[in-house]
Amino acid sequence: MNQKNFEKLIPIALDVLNNDEEIKRNLINEDNSIDSTYFSYIDSFVPAARLSGLLLTLQYYKTHKPKTSNTEDNNPNPSKHSREKIYYLFSLVLKKSELLPGLSNDNDIYDFYNANRSDSVKKIIIRNRLVETATACKYAIKSFEKKSDKEDEG
Repeated sequence: MNQKNFEKLIPIALDVLNNDEEIKRNLINEDNSIDSTYFSYIDSFVPAARLSGLLLTLQYYKTHKPKTSNTEDNNPNPSKHSREKIYYLFSLVLKKSELLPGLSNDNDIYDFYNANRSDSVKKIIIRNRLVETATACKYAIKSFEKKSDKEDEG
């Protein structure tokens, strides 16, 4: 991990968390806390990418939807949490940092990585920037109070 990039990404992540309206609406609670599930999703991104591969992990985070009804997989406690929100956070931070030339608001991290997979140097650079972004978001999110998901249940 490049320390210089990492130090650049932390203030960008804090700015996105504090000022992006979609992030504030979908990730941050009214009491300025963040559900502990999202802390876990951010913490698990890098290990998941190392174990399953970056492409599969990006695809999973990009398309993950919470269960919305009791009939799906017989889940009695449907979740309101979605890894898509974390994917969106990473995407905003990485795009604002401008650390990946070619990644713009017009394209998607998953598609960008998939298009550059054949170039081993670009593939490594993208992976490293994503690890740095995930780690910066992990530190930035700690500036918010962690709300236990059990508090929501009653």
